[in-house]
Amino acid sequence: MMRQKNRIIALGGLLGALCIISLYLAAYLPTSRLFFYIVSSVFCGIMLIESGAYGAWMLYIATSLLSVCVIPDKPRILPYILLFGFYGIIKHYIEKIKSVSAQMALKFVFFAIDASAMYVILKKIFMLQLNFGKPLWLVAFIAAVIFFIYDYAYTKFIVYYNNMLKKRLK
Repeated sequence: MMRQKNRIIALGGLLGALCIISLYLAAYLPTSRLFFYIVSSVFCGIMLIESGAYGAWMLYIATSLLSVCVIPDKPRILPYILLFGFYGIIKHYIEKIKSVSAQMALKFVFFAIDASAMYVILKKIFMLQLNFGKPLWLVAFIAAVIFFIYDYAYTKFIVYYNNMLKKRLK
């Protein structure tokens, strides 16, 4: 029992460190930001598999707080805090619903609320001028399509982790 607790704590520390590195790269590399946000999101999913929802929420909270402390460019960590950090946990809860159409609808509602909140926070709190060069409805549509591709890829990663990596890492 104690050994299992120690393993989960050590795993949380390792996953947290990898997450912060990914967020730092997302914040400061001139390209591949979306890729590193996506990479940062899988660590809570791994923690969810290994220790359950409580451990995943603790990892998300710890990495969110730590990222606020160590990454000076606060708008760059907002995608993690508002979407990528806890999406794996939310996805876990949503996918307990039997109806696939209800799952998709809830995921879309989650994304729409989340994207709207991020837009408002960036404009009103951080006072950033957001110029997309395209109509906002088109940007929102493209973002929603990308979100569902991300959701599909996240599912494929979790299946791969459960079927292949988990056995090899024990």
